[in-house]
Amino acid sequence: MLLVADVSILRRAGLKVRYFALATFTAIASSILFSTAYLVILVIQPTHYYDARYIVPLAGMILGNCLQGNVIALERFYSSLRKNENEYTTFLMLGATRWEAVRPYFRDAIKAAINPTIASMATMGLVSLPGMMTGQILGGSEPWLAVKYQIAIMICIFTSTTIACIINLKLSLNIAFNPFDVLKNELIK
Repeated sequence: MLLVADVSILRRAGLKVRYFALATFTAIASSILFSTAYLVILVIQPTHYYDARYIVPLAGMILGNCLQGNVIALERFYSSLRKNENEYTTFLMLGATRWEAVRPYFRDAIKAAINPTIASMATMGLVSLPGMMTGQILGGSEPWLAVKYQIAIMICIFTSTTIACIINLKLSLNIAFNPFDVLKNELIK
């Protein structure tokens, strides 16, 4: 699942897989592992933590949403940098470090990546009924329990997407720039 997500993110974001694959894999794997472990071990607390009926669907839901957020973050960040290359270069010439020069683009990319999750969380139950909650209710679970689990999964999706996007963008900075802080355009399709 993680390898397919890794390749899909990089292709959809327009980045060359061979250069960014390890950074993206690291970001997604650490984020998914943290969120899924938290949800299974501390929230659900099954008798067997390694039970596939909990781990596989929860990790799949978190990964699917994390994939979407990372595509948006990477695409927005690098397209903004290319579009505003003169502004970025001006920041560098005025004495800014690479991090200081890319921070506005970084912030905008993270904001764009988490906006769909925030919008979905804000309207959950009012505009649409999420799949996990609907499935549990149709399966005979109590509605209050289904709502409780849906809130927990949405918080994990938001957290995982945010963490993965931040780690992914931070790790990709070292790959995408040369030692003189110039964006390597040959790495971006």
